[in-house]
Amino acid sequence: MESFRKREMGKTAGPGQDKGKGVRELGGCIRAADKDGRTFRLSFSSEEPYNRWFGPEILDHTDGCVDFSRLDANPVVLFNHNRDVILGKINRAWVENGRGEAEITFDTDDEAEKIYQKVKSGTLKGVSVGYLVDSWEEVMPNKQSSDGRFTGPCSIAKRWTPYEISIVSVPADPTVGIGRSDDGGTRLRQLQYKQLLKEELKMTREQMLARMHEILTAANDRAMTAEEQAEFDRLKRSVELMDLSGSAGAGAPGQVSRAKNKDDDGDSDGGNGGDGDDGDGSDDDEDEKKAKEAAEKALAAERMRVRQIDDMCRSFGMDSRQFVDNGDSVEKVRAAVLNQLMQDGAPIRSGIRVTDDEGDKFRRAAVDSLLLRSGMELERPADGARNFMGMRFRDLAVECLQMDGVHESGLNRRSDDELYARLQRGFFTPESTFPAILDNTIEKAYREGHKKVSVTFDRITKKGALSDFKIHNNYYIAGPVGEFLEVPENGELKHDVFRDDHLPTRQLRTYGRQFTLSRKAFIDDDIGLVTSLPARYAASARKTINKQVYTVMVSNPAIFDGVQLFHPAHKNLLKTGTGVTQEAMQTMIMALANQKDQFGESIIINPAKIVVPSGMQFDMYTLFNSPTIHTTDNTQAVNPLYQYRDRLEVVEDPVINALCGGMGNIMPWWLLGAAGDTEFIEVDYLNGQEIPNIRRMETPGQLGFVWDIYLDWGISVMDFRGGVKNPGVEVKTKLELA
Repeated sequence: MESFRKREMGKTAGPGQDKGKGVRELGGCIRAADKDGRTFRLSFSSEEPYNRWFGPEILDHTDGCVDFSRLDANPVVLFNHNRDVILGKINRAWVENGRGEAEITFDTDDEAEKIYQKVKSGTLKGVSVGYLVDSWEEVMPNKQSSDGRFTGPCSIAKRWTPYEISIVSVPADPTVGIGRSDDGGTRLRQLQYKQLLKEELKMTREQMLARMHEILTAANDRAMTAEEQAEFDRLKRSVELMDLSGSAGAGAPGQVSRAKNKDDDGDSDGGNGGDGDDGDGSDDDEDEKKAKEAAEKALAAERMRVRQIDDMCRSFGMDSRQFVDNGDSVEKVRAAVLNQLMQDGAPIRSGIRVTDDEGDKFRRAAVDSLLLRSGMELERPADGARNFMGMRFRDLAVECLQMDGVHESGLNRRSDDELYARLQRGFFTPESTFPAILDNTIEKAYREGHKKVSVTFDRITKKGALSDFKIHNNYYIAGPVGEFLEVPENGELKHDVFRDDHLPTRQLRTYGRQFTLSRKAFIDDDIGLVTSLPARYAASARKTINKQVYTVMVSNPAIFDGVQLFHPAHKNLLKTGTGVTQEAMQTMIMALANQKDQFGESIIINPAKIVVPSGMQFDMYTLFNSPTIHTTDNTQAVNPLYQYRDRLEVVEDPVINALCGGMGNIMPWWLLGAAGDTEFIEVDYLNGQEIPNIRRMETPGQLGFVWDIYLDWGISVMDFRGGVKNPGVEVKTKLELA
């Protein structure tokens, strides 16, 4: 879904704005590309994570992820995203070392000259890039991305398009920017506070002193920056506390012990009263003085230990009482804090709170009110959502226009047609509130539809992921390998050779639809077009996959080896179709268990699922849940299938009935092996994303708001050994319907 997100200093975009279109403002230093010229090189993007309303966002910069077609087609440089202030042109744009790089040349008109001089002098250093995201990879918490480079939770833009670059006056992210260079020499890198503390927690005293020396060296001919001074002071305090703790912990207790021993020795030797009177009392006074000093130092060290532990725990949101009461050292607390950071990623509590503005709250409430009006149930509707449920589309449009700065009087008196025309003009403005509300409503609706649709294909298939649309070949290394041979005394081992066999190819295809919120639907207040319709499309995507999977099983096409999926050559097809009987189940279980791999070696496949058309599940229940059965002699016998009642899952789907022509026709059924023992059918998604994409299209001349909904998937038969087919018998109801 294409939308707009503007990044400001210290502010996280809210869910009222949309996910797939954004602006990142970046800070850096300027570096001229040609001496005494008007050409500069800049960095406009990186893989630095950025927290947005939906979670951390990462722009992937690997090959094929960045589409420069928009910049190539319209290579202009703007000032502060103002489309009327064009500063110059983009000569070329490329990716280098995980960053988006561009070379720009300033124009010579008065407006461009003014900004050029400020860039040249170093006054302006900020860069901003606007971009569209076409494809996301969603990484769950503590999971790895498909390429193993990032750890969730995060949303990775796998296909994104920069469409404009601006010089900006207030940058938000200092990690990259105009002229940003990776070869900074001894210049101190600007480190984020959280990462800096994590590194300091692991430092020894010598490493802290070396780091302090490095800071002083870097600032030799200039004043320290605020970040440098803060880091230097923290390190200095840490060294002093370590020295104090070491002195009190090592010297002081020893002195107290020695003083006590002297007293004890004096008492034990004091049998001779004359010796006691003749001795010099100065030694005892000195010992008492040392003991007092040691006690004072120990008390000061304990106070410093408690204060340092308390400060450290408060900064990382931990309870310091347990460490203080247990007498843990500062080093042990450092290790505990570091462990907490690694496990939970606990944020630093800086005291700064980012709150939603009124616009964010309004947009969330408006989105949930539309969903509630459609009859959809929400677990936690946004505050105020129910107050908006009585608003029609036109009432919501008036509110949105006023929020967008249209202060024209009499908007309420405008006709529905006039209001719709105004909204159409705002369609091309990414900041417009009304299209953003529609986008978020549609996204929520289709996620609900995707979650609640009733399908069964994911219970009998394996989910896979592919990173592109190319044909992917799979090779299978034989296992078991060669048998172990006896090695006689002083004998030598025989060399074994691995063999591989070509398995099926996998490839993705794109499926989708397009729908429109027309002028008529707006005037008629038809909210179903942005609520129930997207949910039905999301459900349709799942139902389409479901039908395609069962079409493969019913139509029995030729697979990768040129033979039909279920065929006598594959030893996975019963010669004669039957109903649900003990004999049929026994034959199908044995057919699975006696399969062999590509190299003639026996494999063990345990039965796991029975797939049947609607109407057969009743017979399955009777067959597997009866301890005894009737024999031909009208006697009772043990039912051998009773032991499988908890091991086999029955999957019943009416799609099979429909594909076979409905009730009254012959319908097959299948026995599938356990997923851990074999493969059968695999459903692959682009980057593992199984929820459809929705994006609003910019369609000039279209009388309505247009959205595309699409999903990329592919269905492949991975191994015929994963299932056995029973051709079946006629399936019909016990009684005829009227």
